[in-house]
Amino acid sequence: MDIIFENVNYTYQPNTPFSHQALKDISLEIKSGSFIAVVGHTGSGKSTLLQHLNALLQPTSGRLVLGNVELPGAHHEQIKSIRQRVGLLFQHPEHQLFEETVKKELLFGPKNFSFDLNQVETELNESLQEVGLEESVLNRSPFELSGGQMKRVALASMLLAKPQVLVLDEPTAGLDPLGQTKMMQLFQSLHENKQHTVVLVTHNMGDAMRYAEKVIVLNQGTVECVKSPGELIYERDRLKAIGLDVPEPVEFVEYMKTRLGVLWEEDEINEQTISRTLVKHLKGGATS
Repeated sequence: MDIIFENVNYTYQPNTPFSHQALKDISLEIKSGSFIAVVGHTGSGKSTLLQHLNALLQPTSGRLVLGNVELPGAHHEQIKSIRQRVGLLFQHPEHQLFEETVKKELLFGPKNFSFDLNQVETELNESLQEVGLEESVLNRSPFELSGGQMKRVALASMLLAKPQVLVLDEPTAGLDPLGQTKMMQLFQSLHENKQHTVVLVTHNMGDAMRYAEKVIVLNQGTVECVKSPGELIYERDRLKAIGLDVPEPVEFVEYMKTRLGVLWEEDEINEQTISRTLVKHLKGGATS
């Protein structure tokens, strides 16, 4: 399902002394089946944008189209259908989990969406395996699990509701480096093998550039730019100016270009492209 923002504005507590406009004239499109990253400094509007994707918030003005549902103006059943088709994984899983056991947690979403629970129960073990959990966790309290395991339970519960879009709010926050890598590889696998649309909201520019096809950069509630990871290579100074960290590979490529005289012709920055360019340069074929 395609997602289209047309001149969307959102204001918290409008017409009060506490009024705050979090989104300002947002226009962008997220194509079905794509892997998109949303990045920005604290207060840039990332969380507000994220909550629009699941209809937790609706535009103060403008138009948002989620598949065949238009906001504002959708009725209850349409909004319910959006919340089934757009799964939202919160940054803190303890805000998302509340049942006594993992099994009850996994069944909650499908039950709420009137799925055949007998059929869903036959899928529980497969769902756990898909997110890297053992069947033994089913009868445990989700709050007895580690932070990484809790995130995986929340993800499994979301996947059992058969969403088309996965919206991930800082999904690797609080995980150790190995856990972060495994979690991102899991999302990449779901995208590639199950054709899920993935919207990754993150402060980690490295993950954004490594996994996403397009990166939406927010700044002060507006769309600063929408670029491919390859195009962001040339936005180093712009990113720094709005308070975003520049990934080390990008800094290294900049060093190669400015200090070593290397001609950079690749569309992506990764170990392979850096190695290939350095080898070419050392052989005398890539001097600027």
